[in-house]
Amino acid sequence: MKCFNTACPLHTRSLSEPPIPGYVRDYNKCQMLFIAEAPGEQETLKHRPLVGPAGGVLFQGLYHAGLATLGEPYKSYIYTGGVNLDPDPIIGIENIVHCRPPLNRTPTEGEIQACATHLENTLSLLPNLRVIVTMGDTPLHALLGEKGITKRRGLPAKWKSYVVLPTVHPTLLLPNRRPVWFDIFVRDIIKAKGYLETDWNEPPLVVEDITRTAVDELLRTGFSFDIETTTLSAYHGEIIGIAFSNKPGHAWHAWKDIPYQWQLATILLESKAYKTAQGNSFDVPYLNVKGVNITNVDFDTQYAQKLLEPDYPATLAAISSYYFQYPYYKGQRDELLAGRLSRQQIKEYCGRDAEVTEVAKETLKAKLAEDPDLEKVFYTIVMPSSKVANRMQIKGVLMDLSKRQQALDEINTYTTQWQDLFWKYGYNIDSPTQLVELFNKMGIKLKSTDKKALKRAWQRTQNPLIKVVQDYRPWAKVRSMLFGKDGRKGLFGRLDANGYIHSRWKPNGTANSRWASSNPNLQNIPKKLRYLIIPEPGFGFMQADYKRLELHVAGVLVWIIYNDDTFLRDVERFPIHDMIAEEIYGPNYDDKQRLLAKTVVFGTIYGRSARSIAMDFGITIAEALRMQDKIAFRYPYLVKFAQDNLEALKLNGYLRSAFGRKRFFEGGNLASDAANYPVQTTAGDLNNTSSIILDDLVDLRIAVHDSLIIQYPLGEEAKYGEIVKSVMSRPITELGGYQFAVSIEYGSTWGDLQDLTEGDVDEQTDEEEDDEDNEETA
Repeated sequence: MKCFNTACPLHTRSLSEPPIPGYVRDYNKCQMLFIAEAPGEQETLKHRPLVGPAGGVLFQGLYHAGLATLGEPYKSYIYTGGVNLDPDPIIGIENIVHCRPPLNRTPTEGEIQACATHLENTLSLLPNLRVIVTMGDTPLHALLGEKGITKRRGLPAKWKSYVVLPTVHPTLLLPNRRPVWFDIFVRDIIKAKGYLETDWNEPPLVVEDITRTAVDELLRTGFSFDIETTTLSAYHGEIIGIAFSNKPGHAWHAWKDIPYQWQLATILLESKAYKTAQGNSFDVPYLNVKGVNITNVDFDTQYAQKLLEPDYPATLAAISSYYFQYPYYKGQRDELLAGRLSRQQIKEYCGRDAEVTEVAKETLKAKLAEDPDLEKVFYTIVMPSSKVANRMQIKGVLMDLSKRQQALDEINTYTTQWQDLFWKYGYNIDSPTQLVELFNKMGIKLKSTDKKALKRAWQRTQNPLIKVVQDYRPWAKVRSMLFGKDGRKGLFGRLDANGYIHSRWKPNGTANSRWASSNPNLQNIPKKLRYLIIPEPGFGFMQADYKRLELHVAGVLVWIIYNDDTFLRDVERFPIHDMIAEEIYGPNYDDKQRLLAKTVVFGTIYGRSARSIAMDFGITIAEALRMQDKIAFRYPYLVKFAQDNLEALKLNGYLRSAFGRKRFFEGGNLASDAANYPVQTTAGDLNNTSSIILDDLVDLRIAVHDSLIIQYPLGEEAKYGEIVKSVMSRPITELGGYQFAVSIEYGSTWGDLQDLTEGDVDEQTDEEEDDEDNEETA
């Protein structure tokens, strides 16, 4: 069989690899058509669409959605996951193009258009077809003219007479890629299946101009709100308008450039009415910068979704796809920023955002109420700490502009010499492709130059050029962050008129509840350049840091669960990595041996294998096992803690932290997940709760790892140091009343902090060690 469409650029390939037609078991019964991109190698060999690894994932998804049945060996459509599966007769399978593109590349626009007749012919033969599921970017673009499948998936649309539901391509879900997406994939299939019984139409929405009567109603009921702006930076943009909603299908809108409407909007925002937002870390600081004193946001749909399902996307489009029937409208945001939307379109777009947020609030509140522990975390930690983050963002930190050139010269001192070194070989150190080519020519077999590949290559070869690349990349990243690629933009291009940088802080910015920073990420500034961030005149910086926090938390949890405090007491009394290194290597151990000892200690807590440690440090597995055995002999309950958590995870599918957070796990390294989640998440919430209390007492400015950086009046070190210590060292009820040790450092910049307290152990803080080698340990 060959393709007779001579207009198709793939026509000549059909002479050696025949086109692969779609699969429909019963043309009269087919009601759902799944459309993928193009045939692959397995499809070409078996002459059926989606019978390779991606097809296996698709059929597992169909089976979980009730759209595939168990088949007979050697007679079924596909064998996957240990079972034979056949599609339900209502299912059909197609590809946008029928011929396999060279090297399995993505089909071109011309190839898609030339092959469109095949899809039209298939559709003409399916009289009862109602739903089309597009899988991946290519069929999404071919049918709806859109791109960005991870943002667009799960949100229905009408195309011709069909309901179209985009979802991800099954290749995204192959083992060891993104296991969490399989659940989303199945949700999408079930959602599409539902349209066989109930047709989909876009939910109606009425958006009115704000009135005094509407304000009275919203003050009484509470409301969700959303702002639209000209840019993402409040210091370089303006507010266009704002919408409010308190019920499905209805919203009110106020334009910033209509004084009466904006006055009414300000009354609402500055009131104490119950307010809901989606990602208030954007809206609240923006409004405050523009003179609107909004003091309370009581519910945040993004934060609630992230707490309920930490590994899932929590954008408004994603939330809508999980629970509701809204179409995809967020693509209009780019059009809005480009100035291509009319005022009516902006009004409707903003109104829909507020209305979807309001509807999502009710659903997410109900889901939180089903789990009292999570509900408590949300209202006592997540929402209060978001207020802390907003205040930190609004205040910002001052940059020392007089040191700008010094910092650039210092970075160039490192980067230029390394760039010149590689140019002598005729290669660009910034090009991963060229680096792979160079190293392969040198006999160092590499397929990529990512961090993990380079680390393994260095352990294997000790080639100095690999070490140069490893040293170069962090500095190149910092240069780009601070100055941009051309040396003139970056962080310094985002300063406000007074020289402040306003990073966007999220206290629950990671799945393990740690602080995160973005636009820009101040946590990425290395210690050697932190002198760029300075306090305001008459003030100094104070850094409060929990000492060896994760080790302490692990020790406390072992003490509470097993009534064994051996590990905890050792952590309290000694720099434990040094103690273990000395026991194994003697008193003259070197830095690498100390790091290895640290890796084994953390590896015991976090379930790291001896093989992994051996590969990273160039030692034998036997030596790594010997070291792990020493730790296990000294701290048997530390090992049992990791093992018991793994068993609990296998039994329940999820784990909880001491503060009540909950996280489901699937795929990946379950042993590591089981061990590190209770420790790291508990440590994160300990820091979060401390920041909530301190925010009313001191001037918080920066959060990094387990450290909080505070601006204080010069000459009042003792007063503020005592305040901070009394809060951070308070008894923690959730951890048996344990009081954690805190170190305090002071300095005239963020870069020259020194420990001035008495009786503190003279060693690195957790934050310093995290910067230097945390990636090696966990």
